[in-house]
Amino acid sequence: QYNAQQPHTLQYNLTLDRQLPGGLGLTVSYVGLRGIHLWTNREGNPVKMGLNQTVNYTINGVVTAVPEYSTTVNGQEYFSSGIVTCANQIPSCRMNPNFDAMQFVQTSGDSYYNSMQVVLNKRLSHGLDLQSSYTYAQNLDTTASNMDGNDCGSGGATGFDPLNPQNDKGPSCSDVRHNWRFNLLYHAPNLKSNGFAAKLLNGWWMGNIVSA
Repeated sequence: QYNAQQPHTLQYNLTLDRQLPGGLGLTVSYVGLRGIHLWTNREGNPVKMGLNQTVNYTINGVVTAVPEYSTTVNGQEYFSSGIVTCANQIPSCRMNPNFDAMQFVQTSGDSYYNSMQVVLNKRLSHGLDLQSSYTYAQNLDTTASNMDGNDCGSGGATGFDPLNPQNDKGPSCSDVRHNWRFNLLYHAPNLKSNGFAAKLLNGWWMGNIVSA
């Protein structure tokens, strides 16, 4: 089943610039982006609401307690995560007992990006030009654009809690907390001569880019 609204994003930023001595310029920015009605998958016929407990999942070294819904059929307890499934149970322990699990493709995902970005520039002087930029950021989503292995390399297609998508909010596959770039360009001094050595040695530049 497809249920679509128009996906869209809101982008916002606040930037402060400061001129420093020595031909240096400093820029400090807050940059944010909010994704709304993003494509995602949802379980369309989850397990009926019953006992509400939590199960701990470890993601990127962080232990997260995820809500877990269960119901009892013929004395056997069944859980929404599929630890024990509803398959072949009569009556089904799902919300609509006439159907098994079903996948809804919806624009019900959300994403949240917030970052601090710092850039230091040095104007070209004495043959030296450089730039250093650092970003501290966090990217969260509610399984937005979740396509199993295509996005993350692992994970489920429907999240843990289709009835309350905000319970699936957590770090995105593209969440990179620290990002640093440094580049430098240096022009070697020229020889004040028209001789052969000057033609060979003048006009040389050295540059590098460092990423971490």
